[in-house]
Amino acid sequence: MRDHDLRCEIEIFSSQLPDLKVVANSYPDIQFILPVMGWPIDLSDAGHRDWKRDMKALAGCQNVAVKIFGMECIFGIDWTIDQVRPWILDTIELFKHSNRNVACSPVTCR
Repeated sequence: MRDHDLRCEIEIFSSQLPDLKVVANSYPDIQFILPVMGWPIDLSDAGHRDWKRDMKALAGCQNVAVKIFGMECIFGIDWTIDQVRPWILDTIELFKHSNRNVACSPVTCR
């Protein structure tokens, strides 16, 4: 990948975020892109806290960027603004000081 200026967009579940941190630190010259906000599975308060902790650790890796999209994949087709707002705002807050972009896609199922 490094010889061809390619990026690694890797879809993983939130329980695998610590593993991505290890990989990202092992390959600092490869850009990793994390779609679906790290795909949180546990949407409880405790799950949100754990996800945020692990996303904060990843935000410290200069070679990790995040995409915000696929709310229906995480929250179901009937998701609400109030339901997704804290997750989106936390993602932006965690990655805003990096020199990487936070990417978003327009809502297509509302």
